[in-house]
Amino acid sequence: MTKDERERLKALAKAAMPGPWYQPQPGTGTAACVCITDAGGTGAVLVKVRRPPFDETAAFIAAARTAVPELIAEVEQMESELHRCAQIEATQLATINRIQDEFDTFRDNADSPGAAFVKALDFQCRHHANRCEELEAEIERLQQRVARFEAEERALAALVRRAGKMTEENAELKRKLSQVEEKRDTYRICSINQREENTTLRARVEGLEQALAECEASKET
Repeated sequence: MTKDERERLKALAKAAMPGPWYQPQPGTGTAACVCITDAGGTGAVLVKVRRPPFDETAAFIAAARTAVPELIAEVEQMESELHRCAQIEATQLATINRIQDEFDTFRDNADSPGAAFVKALDFQCRHHANRCEELEAEIERLQQRVARFEAEERALAALVRRAGKMTEENAELKRKLSQVEEKRDTYRICSINQREENTTLRARVEGLEQALAECEASKET
């Protein structure tokens, strides 16, 4: 992962709703959700997971809120450590080369009084060579850790993009639901008005029937 990609993820994490996020009521087998909430389970719904696996996806999204910044920080720390180790290795190699040059100079004149010093230099050269191998092994281990963290960062970045898309879909569903509720309210009002009209008409019909009955009764008398 490049520095620009890390900076973009850090900006997204900073602009997002503050964490930690929680997954309320796991194990229900329904559309789990991720909330900004306290550990007691109260808070605002942030994401609803509408496709299985519900609980696992919700738990991963909730964990990503704090895991992404932590992983980015750890990768940056590993890169700083790699840079420091590279500087140490360069220093050690320079020292080894200098000692080797001095050793070669004294070796060319083995019968000189400096023969003992040559042996000491030879010992130091071997010691520094062993230390250099240890540093190379440590750098390789750090590189492997950085590669693993970068892979996890890519997976988390994909999840963040997916969470953003799910949020947009959730907003669209809410808008459609609002439209349906508006239509339902309109139909309810029309139904109430229709019942009132039916009641009025029924009362008028009953009045007319009563008047007709009175007319028939008056004709018979």
